Amino acid sequence: MAGSGNEADAMGWTSRRNLEYHFNPDPDRKHGAQLGYTNIRDYARGARENMNAFGTIGGYARNGNLSRGYFNIYTGRFTLVNENGRIITYFIPRTGIRYFNNQFE
Repeated sequence: MAGSGNEADAMGWTSRRNLEYHFNPDPDRKHGAQLGYTNIRDYARGARENMNAFGTIGGYARNGNLSRGYFNIYTGRFTLVNENGRIITYFIPRTGIRYFNNQFE
C-alpha cells in the first residue's frame, strides 16, 4: 500500500502495517481474498461499513479489555476494534456467531 501511515489512520485502522497484514490477498494467509476484496481500500472500507450494517450486533470483549467486536448475522463478517475505536481486523470467523458469542457480551 503506497502512502504514509496516515492513510491507514484515515481509514480507521490501528496502523498501515496492521491493515496490510490483515488484507493480504493470499486466501491461505489472511482476509482480503476471503471476503472477496481485490484492493486494500475496499477491504478497509468494508471493515468500517460492517460495524454499522443492517444485521450487525456489537459487544465488549469478555476478557476485560476494552476492545469491541461487531458481527453481522446475515453476512457472517466480523470487525474488531481497539479501545480507541481503531480497526484491528476484519474477517469471517470459521465458527460464525459462536465465535462472537464466546468472546463478546
